[in-house]
Amino acid sequence: MFHVVRYFAKVSELSSPNPSSFNYDKQGKDWQVEPGKQQSPIPLLQNEALRYEGPQLVFFNYAKPLYNPYVTNNGHTVRMDISATIEKQNPALAGSNLKTVYLAQQLHFHWGSEKSQGSEHTIDSQRYDGELHIVHKNVSYASNQEAVHHPDGFVVLAVMLRCLESPPQMESPALNEICKEVKLIRKCYDSTLLKANISMEDLFAGIDMEKFFTYKGSLTSPPCYETVDWFVFPDALDIPKEIWQNFWQLKDRRGKRLINTYRDLQAPNARPVYLCNGLESSEKPKN
Repeated sequence: MFHVVRYFAKVSELSSPNPSSFNYDKQGKDWQVEPGKQQSPIPLLQNEALRYEGPQLVFFNYAKPLYNPYVTNNGHTVRMDISATIEKQNPALAGSNLKTVYLAQQLHFHWGSEKSQGSEHTIDSQRYDGELHIVHKNVSYASNQEAVHHPDGFVVLAVMLRCLESPPQMESPALNEICKEVKLIRKCYDSTLLKANISMEDLFAGIDMEKFFTYKGSLTSPPCYETVDWFVFPDALDIPKEIWQNFWQLKDRRGKRLINTYRDLQAPNARPVYLCNGLESSEKPKN
């Protein structure tokens, strides 16, 4: 199995040259971005997706605890950079239709408000309360600035999130720990060290990682470059409302409430969308 050791990449924001120049007031309708045919997010329908019969994703160092991750309110989202594990190894992934290895860089959230749901993708016409994105960069490119100019620049894993008042049915204790910290970063640029000891694998507790949609798309914040292979898991994780509501109290760069932080659905434009049903896909990657 391929092993990623001591590879350090500079982590920078995937956003416009002037990050303060966009907001979510109109869910992206007013963003000045180049029009394209492979924009994200899109509606995902299980009964219309093509059957995926390729190899599964392969994860490296996902089970190893992360080293001192910080949770930050950057004015657009709640973000946690992923630099390395406590053993100085980088979480990464490969497999599926990917030609190389992708290093985990950061995770961030999208959410709605007390009165609205805020996932970016919809699954079978359902929008969820939120969506978690885990961004990975192609190791072939030295920086994000280089990677955004290549169609294979990034891989993003997406997990749907449900806010529940009743006891959650399928939850991730590690994800809950991140959401608890959100109450400490209400103001823009606030940051806090994650107190809990977690691994990347812990975030997916309860998720069938062999079942996913995959398609070619774009970043969902400006400049929305079409450089992403998306892997969207149809299983959703439950977040207790008492900690999910921390997101609704955040402030953006203007001091306004940071709510409804999602981009509107984009036109699929007849793009092929594949669905891997896990057990139905028996071909595994050879290591």
